[in-house]
Amino acid sequence: MLATATAIGEMSEDKSGAHFQYLMPARKLFDALGLRYARKDGEFLNPAGEIVVTNVSPNGAMIRKDELQSFLETQNMEVIWLLLGEKNSFNRNNEDDDFRKAMSGVYSLAEEEISGSMNVTDW
Repeated sequence: MLATATAIGEMSEDKSGAHFQYLMPARKLFDALGLRYARKDGEFLNPAGEIVVTNVSPNGAMIRKDELQSFLETQNMEVIWLLLGEKNSFNRNNEDDDFRKAMSGVYSLAEEEISGSMNVTDW
């Protein structure tokens, strides 16, 4: 399950009136934690009225660790991260000096430890 879904809104402190996307908890997480929308776009409250999820920028969401761990335990789920990327460097004077690498990896969180591996391959 993806942990987040994309929402469109505006942050309360944005005076430009521009609309943009931000991440919010996926429906399953939203429902299981009994979340509700806070007054500020991008913040979500638990039934006790505490902020559980927040967006400090439109680039990502943060969730309280204790709430996430409780959800994971009751749902018999784990956190994993999939990483994909590339690194390129080009020499316009000499193509033999071009550098191209692809990176991929899988990491998981278990018992407070992050473990996993990263693979780097040539193009």
